[in-house]
Amino acid sequence: LPSQEEFAMPEGGLNMRHGDDWNSQEMRMYKYKLPAVRKFARKNRLDKVVFGVGADVGKEEEKEKGARRRLGIVSAGTTCYDVLECLEMLGINNQDAVKLGISVYKVALVWPLDEESVIEFARDCEEVLVVEEKRALLELQVKDALYSLPRHPRVVGKRDESGRRLLPEEGELPLKNIASAIGQSLKRVAPDWPPCLASSTTSSHLPLASSSASPSSPSSSSLRRAPFFCAGCPHNSSTVVPAGSMALGGIGCHTLALFMGRIQQFTQMGGEGSTWIGTSKFVKTRHVFVNVGDGTYVHSAILSIRACVAANINITFKILHNGAVAMTGGQANDTGKFSHPPAMARQLLAEGVREVVVVTEKLDKYRGKDDDGARYVGRDELQKVQQHLRTVEGVTAIIYDQECATEKRRKRKRSKAEEQEERVFIHEEVCEGCGDCGEQSNC
Repeated sequence: LPSQEEFAMPEGGLNMRHGDDWNSQEMRMYKYKLPAVRKFARKNRLDKVVFGVGADVGKEEEKEKGARRRLGIVSAGTTCYDVLECLEMLGINNQDAVKLGISVYKVALVWPLDEESVIEFARDCEEVLVVEEKRALLELQVKDALYSLPRHPRVVGKRDESGRRLLPEEGELPLKNIASAIGQSLKRVAPDWPPCLASSTTSSHLPLASSSASPSSPSSSSLRRAPFFCAGCPHNSSTVVPAGSMALGGIGCHTLALFMGRIQQFTQMGGEGSTWIGTSKFVKTRHVFVNVGDGTYVHSAILSIRACVAANINITFKILHNGAVAMTGGQANDTGKFSHPPAMARQLLAEGVREVVVVTEKLDKYRGKDDDGARYVGRDELQKVQQHLRTVEGVTAIIYDQECATEKRRKRKRSKAEEQEERVFIHEEVCEGCGDCGEQSNC
């Protein structure tokens, strides 16, 4: 921690205290807390020079050549590694970087910025290039820190020295854009580049630094990486609805079904189904299904179900019982035995739900449970159950009981669950490549 000489701690420290008013909190934030964070970052040297002039690997070269820093590249996180990869693409190793006066500064604490260290790094630079994804968070702080210097370096990033777009604020930040920006900066601070590079062996990449490149043009990649369910996830099957039916959702693992066209609308956690109370009065759709996680059901969604019963709307709640709050780490439901399907079924019926069906992968464990008023069927009857419930007037419910696949794998690794006895393999010589297995399993 910074010493008392480096940072004078206010009376009572930096923390909130009993009876704190807003003005005192605001004063302490700007007068003490943020300066304390900057002093901590400075004291521990969180930000580091990782390449070129000033980096540990280049000390000997600097002594021999009397190198000075001309181009400082400021970046953070994985983007800093992208910068290093681009320098390699341009044929610039650490020795070349020292010769050209290039230095790469990796920021550890992006806000608030350690301004003292940035000033120390950039004071003698001719130009500072700030490379970061999305909006200019680092760049604005760097400019603010350097502006008051008697002779401050030129700072470029989202815009070049003429105000033209340089690095995109939207979408991804491709390597070719970073390489092009580095090349343009090098042309200004080292006009004899690239011929001065003794080790330029990757000349095929050097055109990326040409000023004729269009770094501000959007990526032409049409690839989309939508999030998807884990392998073996019960939601692969449970979120399927009959043809012609509409489904709603909330916040949970099942929300990923939105990307698969299985959910048309979603709302806040705990509000699942309640939006249909108002919507149903203005549309011709007679009935909807709504997905609810068992964790959400336990802590808040039961209130939404109660409201739907009071409103007497036609809706089927699909409570996806996977035995864990899977979205946040696989914790058990807080209420323990009260979140067990038979207990949930009794509660739903007591709340006025017309009909409750438990759809389960292990039908044998519920033998003799029919006295709680619910009906128990196997997973292969899900579509038949849904087709029936969408014709029932009022609020109905399906409890889809299948353990979270990720939690099941964890238990098997820890010898807390039996190993799977049957496995499915695709015979390469028999497979016709129709893709139907993927469609059926949602793989």
